[in-house]
Amino acid sequence: MQEPFDLITVSLNPALDVTLSVGELDFEEPNKTKGETVYAGGKAINVSRVLTSLGIANRTIGLAGKDNFPALDKLLDEDNVQHQFFPIPGSIRENLTICLADGKVLKINRQGPDVPNAALEKLQRFLSQLLDKDDRQYILAFCGGTPPNLSVSQYKDFIASFQRDHVRIVLDSDVFSCQEILSLAPFCIKPNRIEFAKMLGKGNPSFDELLSGARMLAENVPHILLSLGADGLLYIHQQEAYWITVPPVKVKTTIGAGDTTLAGFLAALQAGQSYETAARYAAACGTASVQLEGTGAVTPAQVMEILPLVHSRKL
Repeated sequence: MQEPFDLITVSLNPALDVTLSVGELDFEEPNKTKGETVYAGGKAINVSRVLTSLGIANRTIGLAGKDNFPALDKLLDEDNVQHQFFPIPGSIRENLTICLADGKVLKINRQGPDVPNAALEKLQRFLSQLLDKDDRQYILAFCGGTPPNLSVSQYKDFIASFQRDHVRIVLDSDVFSCQEILSLAPFCIKPNRIEFAKMLGKGNPSFDELLSGARMLAENVPHILLSLGADGLLYIHQQEAYWITVPPVKVKTTIGAGDTTLAGFLAALQAGQSYETAARYAAACGTASVQLEGTGAVTPAQVMEILPLVHSRKL
């Protein structure tokens, strides 16, 4: 992609990410926290927060429970993230991350409120009018799962309604099968190993099976970023495959690393980098992310410290 694009993340189920630090879990007495942080969360918002931290203009648009929206609004303002949310009944979900002294992490994600059909239709009209008012190039990034009452079929139809020649769809969600992804033909997907195994219908696929499955999807998906944790990143573009390896680092939490990886890829493309370079930058972003507490957003300096140690090998 050579020309800049307007970058929008779409959030149907935002969150307040609460990270609690405790010593050991006591199942008989109350557990007292040693530290607590709260971030604006949900995968789409995480991508926007990282893009903003990396200096890339973007905005996040979506639906949010009105009861506690001021808390999310304040956090996004503090992170300088441009945002516009349409209110729905209920409260934004609070996700809990409990970090233990031995390095183990317990993650509890709440479901969030149901989304009224009228609100979803209002958001759909708003985004459609935005996309159709000019011929600017857009990326719409749909990240995360669905609200409790929204079926996978409804979510797929919602996303498909924004397909246009000047709009590129990005998906980071584990709700779709390979066939559904092939049908949507997005510009880019970013599953992790577990999510991709689920898409393939395999319990524990080998590296070769992951690569084969990604090559199959590459027939309809130009860019595939497959996060492999400490093993790095598989990047497939039009049947060309690269294994991006990353340096060993001390991991504080992997939560948000995938969102950061995707944000890094989009940020590098927006800056005019080549696709392979963008994949290396994405891997560096994800690696920098796991060294942070909670779901803090990486900075350009943190990424550049890692980037020289990230290497690419064509497969």
